Amino acid sequence: LQFLYFIAVHMSTYEEKVTSVWEEVGDSKDEWNSLLSESDVDQETSEELLSQCGRGEAGMESFFCHYPILLDSLSRTIHLRKLKRKLADADNNIEEATAQLQAITDQMVKKRGAIPQASADLRDAIIHQNTAAVIGQHPVLTKKGKAPYSAAHDHSGHSCDRDKMLAYASKLADLWKNKEGTILDELVDNLKSPTEAARLPRIQAVCRTLKQVSGSHYKGLSSVELVCLYLYTMSAPDIDNMMGHKAPAHNTDGYDSYKAKNPVVFRSVNWAMRTATEREESWGVVQKWIKFIVLLIAIGKKVGNQKNGPAQALSRGLAALPQSVISDHEKMAIGAALFWPAPSSCAVDPKVSEDYINGAAANATKTDGDKNNCLLYSINPTGHGIPLHNISKYPDETEVLLSPLTEFTVEKVQDHSSNKYLEVTLSCRGTFSCPVLDDVCSQALAEASKASQLIDNSPSDAAVIGIYTARVEHLQRWNNCRAAISKEVNEQKDLIAALEEEKRKAEVEEGLKKKRIFDLQKQLAEEMRKLAAIESRKADLGNKLTSQNSNLRVLTVREENADDEATRLASLLAGSESEVQTAKDSVTRPGKQINFTK
Repeated sequence: LQFLYFIAVHMSTYEEKVTSVWEEVGDSKDEWNSLLSESDVDQETSEELLSQCGRGEAGMESFFCHYPILLDSLSRTIHLRKLKRKLADADNNIEEATAQLQAITDQMVKKRGAIPQASADLRDAIIHQNTAAVIGQHPVLTKKGKAPYSAAHDHSGHSCDRDKMLAYASKLADLWKNKEGTILDELVDNLKSPTEAARLPRIQAVCRTLKQVSGSHYKGLSSVELVCLYLYTMSAPDIDNMMGHKAPAHNTDGYDSYKAKNPVVFRSVNWAMRTATEREESWGVVQKWIKFIVLLIAIGKKVGNQKNGPAQALSRGLAALPQSVISDHEKMAIGAALFWPAPSSCAVDPKVSEDYINGAAANATKTDGDKNNCLLYSINPTGHGIPLHNISKYPDETEVLLSPLTEFTVEKVQDHSSNKYLEVTLSCRGTFSCPVLDDVCSQALAEASKASQLIDNSPSDAAVIGIYTARVEHLQRWNNCRAAISKEVNEQKDLIAALEEEKRKAEVEEGLKKKRIFDLQKQLAEEMRKLAAIESRKADLGNKLTSQNSNLRVLTVREENADDEATRLASLLAGSESEVQTAKDSVTRPGKQINFTK
């Protein structure tokens, strides 16, 4: 058994284990005591091992030849010690990196807080100059211009059930919490100007102007909230003009062929919000505009709770829909809940939506005349929508915005076969509400209010451009530092993962070794069982042989007796023959009397 154990130990690099144990504890009795206390070695074996201290590595190696399982146990304990030390080093490095990151964050907050203090004496004069410039660039502020995109042009409106909406709201909240920066940072990052330094001043100027011109129509909304509503109504060339690019106005030469520098915000957001429940790639766009999206939801909740102005009936037309969407709506039960994940522009005048689905509108989607693939939503009078005509780039549309995640109740489903569309009558219940979503909406409003105060109290034009240029440079240095720290953290995570993998492999290897030893023990037990069976058979054969020998001796004695008896009988026979012959001779002699008695 010892020989089989010795082979098993040598299969798992016996010499390396002895060296590893010796390097860890050396010839110190205290170190051996510490190591044994961490392992699962029994008291008797521990005392015998401690008695060997002082004999050196060679002495320990000869000792472990007789205790291979003990060596395996100590080797595992040392391996776990090393893993713990590496994990502790990794934790220390992560704490260091976190401290550096916090220090840089504190510096960034301190520098941002200094912006409102710069050039305060120039603020009032510059505000008036900016206001005049912005009013000249944007006809919305004088209620001029016609819309290139009507309310029906946005093809969002795909609905989903409550379970999907709960999961949707939870993911939006997680994305909002995990994205760094504010809504102002997001707008600066996503909207392009001829120069990067001009982005913040442009947005700042529009915020101030909207607050002065349209603020009275939207009481309780900050300037940043107003600019988000304003962006939702704009085409790509409109956004380019706002950010300082030279783009043609609507219905002017070159408008149709113009290649925009900025995206159509409402179209990107609506597409992503509508398809995110089905396409994973849509979440990238949602992540890009998550601050904007959550702020729209928060504005919808705020306006819906205020219920300013009379309730209005709304309508919304959708065309060229898949037949499955029409079929799903035909099966809707009265009283069922319906949710729209994307923001939705609705018309106050139902004729606008009817013209759209009938193909009479200029921007109508071409439909197949043989299919009833159009849908008209008729929404009962509600005060939950956000009227946009007082801030829209195209006020003639008189559209009302329903924020993302709006909830409805189905009141009636009616098939207008003659007009080739299905009409669904809804009652608006307001923006969907759940604790996690309500929490981030409150934070988004507070964030927008703080950003608006920063804009209202900070300098403009040249002063801001200079400050913003410094901010961009500082942000670049900050991003480089953060990237370096992230890289180091990732390296530490990779190291931890490698250590975990090494630990897992060691455990697998240990299991294999134990299995090999168990198999050898099982094999030895089987051989011993066979040997015992052979010994038992040998004993049985010995007993049989002894019995046969006894029988043989009896037969031999009987054979000797038979020989003696045969000799006696032969002697008697010889005497009888002699007497018979004598008798014969007597008979043949005349006158001789025969003794018949004899």
